[in-house]
Amino acid sequence: MWHSEAVEEFPVIDWRGPYEPPELVEGELVEFTLPARPVHESDHSHGWRSLLLCPGAWLWMHREVDGMRDAGGKLIEEASWGTVRAFLFLSTEVARGVVLSLAVSGSSAVIDCAERYLQEEVGRFRQDERAYVRRWPRRIPGVRDITGELRIARLGFFPYSYRRLRTTVPAYVVDELFGGVGGVVEPYLALRELSVFSRSDLDSDFIYYSLLTGVLRWGDKRLQFIELVRSISPTQYRDFANERSSAWRRAPRTYVWDLLDREIRAGPYYVASMGRLFDEDWGAWWSSALLCPRLIKRYYE
Repeated sequence: MWHSEAVEEFPVIDWRGPYEPPELVEGELVEFTLPARPVHESDHSHGWRSLLLCPGAWLWMHREVDGMRDAGGKLIEEASWGTVRAFLFLSTEVARGVVLSLAVSGSSAVIDCAERYLQEEVGRFRQDERAYVRRWPRRIPGVRDITGELRIARLGFFPYSYRRLRTTVPAYVVDELFGGVGGVVEPYLALRELSVFSRSDLDSDFIYYSLLTGVLRWGDKRLQFIELVRSISPTQYRDFANERSSAWRRAPRTYVWDLLDREIRAGPYYVASMGRLFDEDWGAWWSSALLCPRLIKRYYE
């Protein structure tokens, strides 16, 4: 029997400010801000939870609403459903124990514990939905059915929110996903250096996500990378960190993030406007280049 007292839950903060440095926490844990992946289609994921079931077994769970959408991509409430998605990250040692237990007895205490927390969250989701409907009686009941789904996270996979989330993650998960604590610290330091090129929160999300999940770049390759970000980053997106910003920018489509994933791993063979970076005609920079000279000068200074 698994004791609930042994399970430790970490707070998951909806982080509205700039990215903060990672911190080491006692017990082989790392607290840091997970990058956002905002998309144009309404992302109805919420209620993220971080639970350490035991040393070597971490449950990353969230609620999600999906369903049929209209021509504009908006979710149709009366034709939607809810899902609690839970991803179980196992260390190598615990994974071996789970496989052995399943082979010998057909069950595993770790899997059973994860399933129990999943079903509890499904029950809470249903209660919250019923309470919301009672609070707004004229509202059409949106979520018709709510189910749960538990998966063993494969190596290298991690589900991101459309918002920045700060939480505590076990060190073994950080090792598998980002190559250790250094794989979290170095991207943050690189983000600070490249912040001069960030036009909005969305640019910062693109940059930090790429640095954290891809390969760190140096020198002129960083400029190529920034040009890639600017070439795919939309211009209609609100910068919430800038009070003077009144221009609304539209978040990118989902496929843009897929494109970015491919490019940051394979490396772009050609980046728009790269040929103009060292053009002698500086006047052309202000009208056609993705990076203006004053930004490049500030970067190298």
